[in-house]
Amino acid sequence: LLAVTDAVKLPVLNLSAADDRLRGADCRARLYHVYPSERQRADALGQTLVARKWTKVLMLTGPSAADQQRAAVAQAAAKRYGLQVVATKPFK
Repeated sequence: LLAVTDAVKLPVLNLSAADDRLRGADCRARLYHVYPSERQRADALGQTLVARKWTKVLMLTGPSAADQQRAAVAQAAAKRYGLQVVATKPFK
């Protein structure tokens, strides 16, 4: 995605990459994001839970490294919004 963005002089639409670094350290002026980042998705979920007054959360995590990374982002969002993660359980 970055190689294409750097190679062309046209706007590039990011339709599927959720990496937060694309919106930070690897940001490009011609790269437009249609798809939300992992942090944006976790923040939206946290805001929804707070709005519904569901402050206690059970977090299910998958076995892969990507699942663990996503869980870390979700836990950070829970902390930002004052949610209490009461347990974290593995899920297949």
